[in-house]
Amino acid sequence: MYHERSMEDHQRYLGLHDGPPDALVIVGHFRPVRVTESFARAFAGAERLRAAEAGWLVPHGAGRVALVGAAASPMAGHWAHLFARAGTPRIVQFGWYGACQPGTAAGDVLVPTRAARGDGVSRWYLDSRTPADASPELSTRLGTALEQRGLRVHRKPMYTTTSLMSESAEVIARWRRAGYHGVDMETAATLAVARAHEVERAAVLLRIDDLTTGEHDLFDPIAPDVLEAMAEYGRLAMLATVETVTTSDFAGA
Repeated sequence: MYHERSMEDHQRYLGLHDGPPDALVIVGHFRPVRVTESFARAFAGAERLRAAEAGWLVPHGAGRVALVGAAASPMAGHWAHLFARAGTPRIVQFGWYGACQPGTAAGDVLVPTRAARGDGVSRWYLDSRTPADASPELSTRLGTALEQRGLRVHRKPMYTTTSLMSESAEVIARWRRAGYHGVDMETAATLAVARAHEVERAAVLLRIDDLTTGEHDLFDPIAPDVLEAMAEYGRLAMLATVETVTTSDFAGA
């Protein structure tokens, strides 16, 4: 059924009348409409993507990037699948993570090497022996661009879970012992779908809370100045991401 649809069908469904964008950036957030709109405002000429309530087409230089919001792995996988089948050559999962290792700070960025598959979506795309990994070249470029904007970058494996609310101290300790740097709810699905479609893939995740100390716990208010700083870190990370995937040797490749 849907799996047999053509590239043209996918482009038509997404409203991509001028062909696929140079990249899809999936923004993982519980308030995807508000957050993607905030990011889109940073780019002159951004247009709404009709197929997605939390979707924008963002021009940058000679290229175009689709920004689409998604909360948790089913929606992240949904958009990754649609854009990959529409011919989009690279996909980046953008969002936030909880730190599983000590020594992180607000504003740190994780560019994961791979995401352990604690979600359900990735099982539909990769067999159990195949990792949901990132493309090394794209990840390296993103990491360099982020560091050039003054952000501290970690290149480590991570874990994607199905539900943040099911985490316990014991579970977090197990992830820490396994060497996972952080946890989120989208990245494994996005990387798995992209890998299955042979699309370049990476993730850019900002630290939101520290699961080893409880700093910035979701149930506790975060100071306004810290929230303002986090918003600036997010803006810098998004600019670095869009600039990287629309560089001249990528755009139109």
